[in-house]
Amino acid sequence: MRRAGPIIVAAGIADSFTQIENWLLEEASVERQMIDLLVKLIRRMKAADSSVDRLTLHIGTLHPQLVGFAWVWNADDGFCDEVRVADAAVDSDAYRLNPLQRIVETGDTIRRRPNEQTAQAEFPIMIELAAAGMTDYVAIPLSGLDTRNVVTIATKAARGFAEVEIESLTRLFKLFALHVQRHSELKISENALGAYLGYGAATRVLEGAIKRGAGDSIRAVIWVSDLRNFTKMSDALAPADTLLLLNAYFETMVSAVAVHGGEILKFIGDGMLNAIPQLYGEGWVVVGDAAQLNNAIHREGSNLAMTSGRIAAEAIFQVKSRRDPMTAENLSLYKKMLDESFVIKDLKKYKDMPALMHTQSQNFFLTYPDLVSKAMQNFLRVDGTPKIEKEKLTLKSFIKARSWTGLFGDAFRLARAWR
Repeated sequence: MRRAGPIIVAAGIADSFTQIENWLLEEASVERQMIDLLVKLIRRMKAADSSVDRLTLHIGTLHPQLVGFAWVWNADDGFCDEVRVADAAVDSDAYRLNPLQRIVETGDTIRRRPNEQTAQAEFPIMIELAAAGMTDYVAIPLSGLDTRNVVTIATKAARGFAEVEIESLTRLFKLFALHVQRHSELKISENALGAYLGYGAATRVLEGAIKRGAGDSIRAVIWVSDLRNFTKMSDALAPADTLLLLNAYFETMVSAVAVHGGEILKFIGDGMLNAIPQLYGEGWVVVGDAAQLNNAIHREGSNLAMTSGRIAAEAIFQVKSRRDPMTAENLSLYKKMLDESFVIKDLKKYKDMPALMHTQSQNFFLTYPDLVSKAMQNFLRVDGTPKIEKEKLTLKSFIKARSWTGLFGDAFRLARAWR
């Protein structure tokens, strides 16, 4: 949440609504932050003797976790607060029983007297407004591509808003709606770019840093983590439930980064042979992680991805050397060279290993490493125990941990996955 203010009315900045309209058509266009624009608009409205004592602005957006943003100004303290509205808000009674919900659905202007019982029964927020001394309330849809944009105004004036002021404010908000749409689209661009590039990089891109080869040095951490038994769970769960599970998992992992001011810049999944997409087409090839040509099980798994880039370059060079066009038929050379390289051969060799490591992660990542570590300590310790006795103790520890059946089963599964 952000806060601006308190709003102090300066003499001479606006003597009439006409002057405010001229400001919206000219100087207001340079404002880059919605909260700054709104504060300056309210300051001018009050300077022009507007009776508005409370104003809110609501903008819908495109965001993975938010449904929109809201700005709330109240004359009692003079501050303007910016609030992020989470997706869950649209399912709450506070939204369903609010004039905003009806405006989003119908696009109609709503006007109510907060102190009237019928208004309070229809919209519970009127009780709160009446308690604050508000006598008149108007919610106005802002025209544009998104009907979710709404401005609301309320006053403490004894007789409410004069009709002439409502007409002037409605005309004013029609111009203001153009700025709202501009800021809404900018916010959506920031959200979309932020989701894929990270918000720091997204801001620089929107400021014009899009030249090829431009870059910044950053400090980053490569975080390797795994969801235990995911393969088994994904086989048993419905697709929708699998997505819910992944969302909960990533929410937990990402929160640990975000709470310290960090952001996720890139998610790199573990590629498998059956995940490789179409690798070439008319004028394009796909390489590296984008082609799923990586396998974390292989001790040199990243080399698979990097080598695919070299092979693609060699294939393209051969096509250009022959002065042939970059058609899908000619670029199929890349796939042929890839099939003959160690990249595809290794992916085929280890294609069943990821599933084995997921389903048997407890044994291969915890039990056996611990047993081998203790065995090495036992063999390397000089304590006078005969070597034959140490071998017997080591074997007993393996049998105790996994049993003969478990040991033979693990060996068979490993050999079959490695074939």
